[in-house]
Amino acid sequence: MEEHTPTTATSRRLPQTSFYSIEYPGYVSETPEALASALKTLGGQAAVDKVFKQPRSRILDLKLRPDDLFAHPIPGEAVNSLKILVKVTRRKRRKEEPVYTAELLGTIPRTVRFRAMADFQYTPDLNDPIVKLRQSMDALDMSTVETIKSFVFPVEKEDYALPLDVPLTPEARSDPTIPKTRSNLRIPHFPVFSRATIPLQYNYKPNAFSTVQTIQDPETGEEKQRLINKTRFKGFGTLAIDFHDSGEVPSGPNDHMNSLIPTVSADLLRRVREQFEIRPIWARVALLNQFSLTDRREIFHSKMIIPLVSYAFNDGPFRDMYIRFGYDPRNDVDARFYQRVTFRYTMPNYQRRRPVIENRNPADIPKPHMVGIDIPVSRTSHIFDGKTAQNEVGPGFQLCDIHDPLLESLINDASDLRAECHERDGWYSAAAFDRIKAVTRRKLFGLIEENRIISDSEVADIMEKKATLSKAAGGKKEPRIVAPDKDIKKRKRNRAKGAGPWEEETVRALTKLGR
Repeated sequence: MEEHTPTTATSRRLPQTSFYSIEYPGYVSETPEALASALKTLGGQAAVDKVFKQPRSRILDLKLRPDDLFAHPIPGEAVNSLKILVKVTRRKRRKEEPVYTAELLGTIPRTVRFRAMADFQYTPDLNDPIVKLRQSMDALDMSTVETIKSFVFPVEKEDYALPLDVPLTPEARSDPTIPKTRSNLRIPHFPVFSRATIPLQYNYKPNAFSTVQTIQDPETGEEKQRLINKTRFKGFGTLAIDFHDSGEVPSGPNDHMNSLIPTVSADLLRRVREQFEIRPIWARVALLNQFSLTDRREIFHSKMIIPLVSYAFNDGPFRDMYIRFGYDPRNDVDARFYQRVTFRYTMPNYQRRRPVIENRNPADIPKPHMVGIDIPVSRTSHIFDGKTAQNEVGPGFQLCDIHDPLLESLINDASDLRAECHERDGWYSAAAFDRIKAVTRRKLFGLIEENRIISDSEVADIMEKKATLSKAAGGKKEPRIVAPDKDIKKRKRNRAKGAGPWEEETVRALTKLGR
């Protein structure tokens, strides 16, 4: 037996050129037209460059119908790969065996693979208003604006089965495999398709919490059956009215609310009612601060206790506050003390706004912190005394909860009130309410941003405007106070919490552009 001497393979250096690979699930010939057609189904060269050049872009969609806006794409995933691109050349001569030569061209560090199955394709009704709106917005032509302006949602009907357009023959009517009606189910196309490629194993079982109930059509009297979820949320929100609504304010909860009274704590409901007897209007934070941590948590999660004792306004000077049933602040000039001054302010990144309900022992919650001391929100976070910096800035403060001596003199001043309650300023004139808000802002932001107490002399420029403004309560053009801001260059723009460095650069660029 002939023995073969083992030989060592010749070592070669890999080229430094990198290539990218797409495992295209289809036939692609070498013609330029075929390559262009395949690239179009992948979203074009820009989509291919994005998935390979941007590390966070990993999905490349394949649309077998690229011109159809409603085609469901096949998602492809870009993954790291360790591949070598080899060029193999086959040369064949007459009467001789073909000769193969191999050449290393480079490496393939990234590959797009299509492992998901092609899902069902959807063809919606092209005459549907939503489909026409989608097509118009994609085209962005002159008719887009008119299409958006004239768009209305069609009336949805619950009759999802209609007779056939063509009557069936007697043989077809007796055939159980032939449908006797046509579907009237209007299902617009999906705005976004799910990326999940593995179906859920629900085994075609109905919802275990749904029951079949028979209802009667109020117009035709026909009885129909519908599936009703037994565990649906049957709660309610606070009754709300508009500031300009005429008539009496809500005097109590409706019948549906009263039916749920046995489901809440009777003792806690009684104590909440007592608070509204003491004070007819409460801000949310101020009301919760009157209770212990356990009670606050129950009120917060119940969602039913506060609507059982109060209503609210959608707009006006008392909006977003809880008002005792039967009390109308528009008819009581003393209700001005329950108005609220609000400010738009974003806390720095290191001062996150804490929730109203904390999972802490009430004995461990310290008193309100003074300037320079960082302590969480306390049960007096709704009070502003001009010396304490509170973290609860967003909701603002009710005027009765402002205990600064200078601000109290402005709030109690009855020389510049209106004859009727105003939608914006309540019972105060425009100048009087602007003065209260400007002084509060100066003192509050001094505590937060400058970490110091603002003295009364530092708001003298705001107080001096009182002598130059005439009393114009109820007039169409009333003088307003715009407080001068000495540190306007130091004030940061209001932006989202947790803004990163690139966001700060964007803010600075926009600020320079605006100047």
